[in-house]
Amino acid sequence: ADELLDAIVKHEPHYLLSNPVSLRLAAHEQIRNPQRVMRIEQVLTLADRVDSSLRELVRETFGAKIVDRYSTVEFGFIAIQCPFHEHLHVVSPSVYVEILDENNQPCKVGEPGRVVITGLHTFAQPFLRYEQGDIAQWGEPCDAGISWPVIEEVHGRVRTISSSRDGKPRLVTLFGADFMLIRTITDYMVVKFSDSVAFIAQVKTPLTPAEQERIRKSMCEVFREEVNVHIRTTGEPLGERSYKAAELFIVDEPFDENMNIASIKDLIARTPQVFY
Repeated sequence: ADELLDAIVKHEPHYLLSNPVSLRLAAHEQIRNPQRVMRIEQVLTLADRVDSSLRELVRETFGAKIVDRYSTVEFGFIAIQCPFHEHLHVVSPSVYVEILDENNQPCKVGEPGRVVITGLHTFAQPFLRYEQGDIAQWGEPCDAGISWPVIEEVHGRVRTISSSRDGKPRLVTLFGADFMLIRTITDYMVVKFSDSVAFIAQVKTPLTPAEQERIRKSMCEVFREEVNVHIRTTGEPLGERSYKAAELFIVDEPFDENMNIASIKDLIARTPQVFY
């Protein structure tokens, strides 16, 4: 966060493209250690959730307006921010969006539900009613005359920020982590305990000592500090989860050496995760 803030001060951008989680951390850093930030007109956000508290934080801290979009690799732009309001408009010529409840029925305005998308331009490899893994809710029709459907809020997926030993918050992402190149691993979960990390994997064959060491090093790289890693493996599926589902969890208590995969998953189910 401090490096991002230093870059903003150095380059004095009119427009800043940023992940919302990194942006929030930079804003808090600016509050703790004020710098001479100038001339930001808009912050363009992508790849994570934007809420009203972040918009207000950025306005107060940097004097800038957030302009958000909702997009994915599979579909490109799904929704873009209204030029008159802070809600999003579904890009109707490109995608058909449904928001469904637990009974697969359409949600009403203001009712959070699962995002299901059909692409209208991927004819060679179409996605039909693809469950995105996100939670969102519809809004009332736009009073500015824009007819594209209104998404009032994208609640997003579970995202996690882990505190390091020095107490600083750090965004943790598993995207591109080295352990993903171990071909015997077919599914995984990472659980950050207060004193260590549990790496749970479905494997085709038992992990070799070299592969286990590779996982340990990868976890240290992910959390950007030395961490104790407890590896648990199974040949059975870890659950009915797509890769879009949560894969990283935070548990604010120490790891118990006697815990197996079932007890760890039970603990996760009883521990509320935080949306970011």
